[in-house]
Amino acid sequence: MAKVKIFFSILVIFTVSIFAQMSYENWELFKEVYSLVKNTYIDEKSSDQIIVGALKGLANATGAESGYIPKEKVEEFEKIANLNYQIPFYITKDEGFARIMSVFGENGTGVEPGDYLRIIDGNSAFDMSYPDLQRMIKSDEEKEFKCEFLKKGTLKKYAKTIKSVKYEEPKLFTLPKNQKVLQIRCLESDISPKLKEELEKTTSPIIVDLRNCASDNIEKTLKWCGFLFGKGEVKCSAKGGYRSLQFEGEGVLSSKKCALLVDKTTARGGEILSMVGSAKFSLIGENTFGFASQHEKLILKNGDALVILIGYFLNKNGEEVKEKPLKPDFVIDKMDEKNSEKIYSEVVEKLSF
Repeated sequence: MAKVKIFFSILVIFTVSIFAQMSYENWELFKEVYSLVKNTYIDEKSSDQIIVGALKGLANATGAESGYIPKEKVEEFEKIANLNYQIPFYITKDEGFARIMSVFGENGTGVEPGDYLRIIDGNSAFDMSYPDLQRMIKSDEEKEFKCEFLKKGTLKKYAKTIKSVKYEEPKLFTLPKNQKVLQIRCLESDISPKLKEELEKTTSPIIVDLRNCASDNIEKTLKWCGFLFGKGEVKCSAKGGYRSLQFEGEGVLSSKKCALLVDKTTARGGEILSMVGSAKFSLIGENTFGFASQHEKLILKNGDALVILIGYFLNKNGEEVKEKPLKPDFVIDKMDEKNSEKIYSEVVEKLSF
């Protein structure tokens, strides 16, 4: 009995210490909302349901791509990184809305960067956390999704059936004057021995096209950093300071003449590659999206998980890439109005490749 009293005394002290950090007004507001939900809401809600709902809201408030994962879905979430199919967009959560950052795969879907995903297979994307959304849009085989979108600018609704696609493999091709283009859309794709061999034997200047590259897989991003640029590190802000993430690899571009082509669809992993590459090569194009963050998954005592934002990657000036796009060394005007052939020609001309 004495042990039980001690346990509850410690629990009370812990609880009081947490809520002591809240203002009196906020604590009273929390109690008021809890009571209203418990006693007024027409459908019966248990105390556990209300608290879990509050925890989800707390998790979502920690960052655009954070979220709370119930224990029964944790295993499913852990498999996401190994799935090879996704609807052909990279998406972020922007004040609750699911915003299209970039589009990969076959063209012609009519969906553009900046559009909002509203509904997917009858589920509101607004009501999903980012981890929920990732579990929805990724799969291990081709699937069809009935989606509703809001068009950027006008917010006009439109509906489309979207097929998931396999992550696009990098493409290496030759321009009319023998310069090369390495087009990288999906950092989830594997680095093939064939690509390694082709890049190693290339003596021509290479344009690394990172448009529409917006993967959130940091582990695979660092592998690409090592493969392309060799051994190095990237810095990330952290609570009370910063941390360094190391990478190493073949560095197949280290001795080449290269440039990195970026635009507003270059985000997250694409921006990390741009930051690393810009230490040696020129950035050309237009400002990037301006969001490169690191998240961590924490398993709670009850088996649930919390995905939480723990830092932002730092640019070469030590500034967080948080609503702060990377600026190119050489600007290409009105990229939206030009096809890729014209853009590559302008890169060649500006850099005398």
